[in-house]
Amino acid sequence: YDCRTSLKGSAPMNGTAPNASGSGMCRASKTPCYEQPYWPVRECLGSTEDELTLPGYTTLKSSLHECGRLSVHVKIQMGDGDAWTALEQMLSNDQDKVRSLDI
Repeated sequence: YDCRTSLKGSAPMNGTAPNASGSGMCRASKTPCYEQPYWPVRECLGSTEDELTLPGYTTLKSSLHECGRLSVHVKIQMGDGDAWTALEQMLSNDQDKVRSLDI
């Protein structure tokens, strides 16, 4: 979930990064490469359900709702208050769904 990164300069967000390459296929890569399927989402993460009424917003909680245990890599840029709130909510409600966390 990223609504601010320029698609032009982001291989993961514009879909040009190698995706679902298979186990061990990204070891030598110097650019973003994903051994498992990766689906970028062009939406902002908001901290409250109220923000869902704004176009392009969702909450981390609603995004993780149907995910299985240890099935998600979460990367959060900690630049604003919403990111801290989303992290706190995730740690208190959906921590078991997160396989890895990049802050």
